[in-house]
Amino acid sequence: AALGEWLVRTLGWEILGSVVIGMAIGWLAGVVLRWARHQNFAEHTSLLTLGLALVLAVLGAVRLIGSDGILAVFAAGLAFNRVLHDVETRHGEVQEAISRFFDLPFFILLGASLPWAAWNGLGWPFVAVAVLILVVRRLPWWLLLRPSIPELKSSAEAAMAGWFGPMGAASIYYAVVIEDRTGFGSIFAVTSLVVTVSIVAHGLSAMPLQLVFDRVNRRGDTTGQPASTGTTAQEQR
Repeated sequence: AALGEWLVRTLGWEILGSVVIGMAIGWLAGVVLRWARHQNFAEHTSLLTLGLALVLAVLGAVRLIGSDGILAVFAAGLAFNRVLHDVETRHGEVQEAISRFFDLPFFILLGASLPWAAWNGLGWPFVAVAVLILVVRRLPWWLLLRPSIPELKSSAEAAMAGWFGPMGAASIYYAVVIEDRTGFGSIFAVTSLVVTVSIVAHGLSAMPLQLVFDRVNRRGDTTGQPASTGTTAQEQR
């Protein structure tokens, strides 16, 4: 019975179903926006409000039918971007501000609810496990698959893409859901420890690794070889 529940409801409906529904809604929203742009019905700033409305609409609709809202929103964003990939947008700073507007309250609440006592019970081995998770969950696979990804021009780019995959809101969300459904009291403690180590590690390494990456690119320019991203060091900064 448990296997059937997992195959039908969890894998079939909550995962595959949410991805299909999210991609369909995102694709439809992108097609409508492209048509509206060609008819001069939409302002250039409408992409910002549409993006936020698309997130809330997909999340609410999918949750109402009992599927996974986070996966659906992610799939909707992929499909939406695929339809509008050639549409020029110059709202990066505004989108970054909107992202920070939603991210900062989450991290404030996370910092206020960190289970220090539970961490003390886990001990230092779990800190080592958290660091190991950050190292092996992305970095080796990006380096291994670099030859099959034409956008990655060098091993330095693959290493940067593999290292910078911070864990945050989604991890905490799933930890809370799983702990609530299973009753395992240590899930949030372990997950929040990994997320905290990710915040510290990626936050402290961002600037030093960017300087190293920039120096590698600049060295490639001076030796007459093409830069790994096809842009100058000044443009990358």
